[in-house]
Amino acid sequence: MRIKKNFYTGLLMILPVVITYYIFNWLFNLAFRIINNTIIIKILKKLVEFTFGEKADAFYIQMSVYIAAFLIIFLSITILGYMTKVVFFSKIIKRTMDVLERIPIIKTVYSTSKQIIGIVYSDNGESVYKKVVAVEFPRKGLYAIGFLTADKNTALKEILPDKDIVNVFVPTAPNPTSGFLLCIPKEDVYYLNMSVELAFKLIVSGGYITEDIVKHNEQKAEQKIEENN
Repeated sequence: MRIKKNFYTGLLMILPVVITYYIFNWLFNLAFRIINNTIIIKILKKLVEFTFGEKADAFYIQMSVYIAAFLIIFLSITILGYMTKVVFFSKIIKRTMDVLERIPIIKTVYSTSKQIIGIVYSDNGESVYKKVVAVEFPRKGLYAIGFLTADKNTALKEILPDKDIVNVFVPTAPNPTSGFLLCIPKEDVYYLNMSVELAFKLIVSGGYITEDIVKHNEQKAEQKIEENN
């Protein structure tokens, strides 16, 4: 059971990155084909020649193609997001999602990612988690990382009139889609200087991915870029 649990935890950490890379790689290649096989490439060449004059060369044209490809992808994704709100298209997208949820392995990653996005972000795209906090849980002397979801809890005002009660969600590891809702006095909440994204990485990895590891990986990536240049 432990091997299976560790496998799915590692899979959950790796697959979203790999899938995102391949999706964007496919999207950029598709956008490049659209640009190069249509009148768009002629328009871009004219714009580059008009803007830079005699200095216009292949580099500026290539940069304009990359910018145009990015804009095409951005607009396409935005339009797709809007289409999900239209009844006809939402039914098609729902059927596609149902198919994904039936494919082994993919359904595990997709379902978990979908649940996390649904929990972290509201319908308007804003994060429902205000701040990362630490609270004593499940007993004194032990601390758990959680998320402040509401800085006022009026439901307990009648029984605790002299206390400022806040809502804190403490997720479970490695699956943060379940957890505990704590209604706790504000003075017992410790605010952490940590982003919601890093807190989720810490929880999903079972405490392995810390801020030091993230910084170390970023430094290694920067060193590789410098070496390649």
